[in-house]
Amino acid sequence: MFTADPRFELRSAPGISTMYLGFQNESERLTDLRVRRAIAHAIDREQLVASKYNGLARVTDSWIPEGHWARAQGLPSAEFSPSRARALLDEAGFVDPPGEEPRMRLSLRTTSDRFRQSVARAIAAMLRDVGIEVDVRPSEAATLIADLNKGRFDLTLLQMPEVLEPHVLSWFFDSGRIPGPDSEGANRWRYRNVELDRLFEQGRSTLARPEREAAYRRVQQALASDLPVLPLWQPDTVAVVRRGVDFDVPRDGRFGTLAF
Repeated sequence: MFTADPRFELRSAPGISTMYLGFQNESERLTDLRVRRAIAHAIDREQLVASKYNGLARVTDSWIPEGHWARAQGLPSAEFSPSRARALLDEAGFVDPPGEEPRMRLSLRTTSDRFRQSVARAIAAMLRDVGIEVDVRPSEAATLIADLNKGRFDLTLLQMPEVLEPHVLSWFFDSGRIPGPDSEGANRWRYRNVELDRLFEQGRSTLARPEREAAYRRVQQALASDLPVLPLWQPDTVAVVRRGVDFDVPRDGRFGTLAF
């Protein structure tokens, strides 16, 4: 292990990509916001960061990285609360049945990457504790994306690339970006919000920083309120570096300047 070798040290910087849990918003079981919020409350994001990432990630409620001019502060956060999750499921009509039957059954689609599968199974175990049985179904990337584009999923665990230009979010959340025969995009959750579409256009059509900042902060507030997708954490960028080397870890993960 590099960490046991005194010649090397581990350095990290806050990452700018976001791991997330996507919901199929047209699914009969996930249309109700209370169910999506219940799932969010059932997931202990801090524990997953500690156990799966050795603390080298940051729980987030925003899609925009820390330090970015467009990042909103004070967004609604889904704190870990299994009791709140159970109460929300009760309110939504998914009461705890007698015996061993779950409140509901969902599929969770993710890639064939072994680490991501382990995270998906940990999330499934947390959801099982509040009465949601989750079948984790890994697939190779091409099959997974094709199925997501056609809406063949309940939940999906994926990673959004860096959001340096905040208008990138429109590719994932604008109503016109739902994949289909006549449209392209990554709004695989089939989320529709006319006001959000207007805010994206407002942010795109002006060069004035204050107006863009206001538009994209309202975008983040709408996404945190409607919760079509749950942002989980932003993994740190990590490098193992020879001690004494003058090197700052790049947040974007581009290591072309690393000295050997």
